[in-house]
Amino acid sequence: MKKTTIIILILILAIAAIVFSQMRNNGGEADTPSLSSESSEAESKAALEKIIKSPERAAVSAAVAETDLTETYVNEAYRFSIKYPAKLNVSSFESADGSGYVILIADLQTGYGVQIFISPYADSSDVTAERIRQDVPGITIKNPQEVLLGQTGKGVAFTDGTGVTANRQVWFASKGQLYQLTAPMDFDDTLRRMLDTWIFM
Repeated sequence: MKKTTIIILILILAIAAIVFSQMRNNGGEADTPSLSSESSEAESKAALEKIIKSPERAAVSAAVAETDLTETYVNEAYRFSIKYPAKLNVSSFESADGSGYVILIADLQTGYGVQIFISPYADSSDVTAERIRQDVPGITIKNPQEVLLGQTGKGVAFTDGTGVTANRQVWFASKGQLYQLTAPMDFDDTLRRMLDTWIFM
């Protein structure tokens, strides 16, 4: 587990939302924001806060909360499935640095949803808050709770901050892979419903 991975987890939904917002405002063209400086991170956070507080985001959040989990995402490579609301879309791709695989289940306009980041995990021990703090010094972990996904995925759920930009993170390991789920806190109820449907095949 590397700090660079954490940065990807925390910011990738913000990037997606910013890009989609720029595309809408610029007639379909968008410049991907740079993450090479602290100012860029601050700009990304400010843009994310604006999106989170927007009427469009509020409308999507309310609609998703009231929608049944009628769709099923199946990943044959990692052999798992999870149900999700039909109002969300699924996309997946290899991470830019080749360290893992990214799955986004989110609204295309606002980036509202959950990211699943999958990477190799050779350690046989369970994922715990203590282990994460050891491997990723400086990470914020609030209210950690043990979780069990699909009968074999043991790990921990926690929040990574405070305020509107705080995320719910769920980390667990299964069959040699580390799964890191990241979602905004107002997605929490939907995320819980989705995780209850997670099945390893």
